[in-house]
Amino acid sequence: MNDRKLQKLFDLTRGETPPAPPEGFDSRVMAALRREPRAGLPSLWDQLEQLFPRLAVAMVLVIGICLAGDFAYSALHPADLTADVHELADQWLLAANEE
Repeated sequence: MNDRKLQKLFDLTRGETPPAPPEGFDSRVMAALRREPRAGLPSLWDQLEQLFPRLAVAMVLVIGICLAGDFAYSALHPADLTADVHELADQWLLAANEE
């Protein structure tokens, strides 16, 4: 069909009255809606799936803040080699005492 014929068909149908729905159509529609199962509450797993992008971003931010804090503390309070060796020796002695 070309555009002229389609336009002519549309013009002819605009003047027509729409067909009436059959008797009881509205009650059948409402009954079908009542029979439809209702959506239940989402499970814990579904809620975690929805929250995952936010939790992932929050965890990346927490890790970044911890790393930045560690670097800032190391820059403000530099330790020398003897302090690091003394700290390691203390930890080894504590581990030896537990046995």
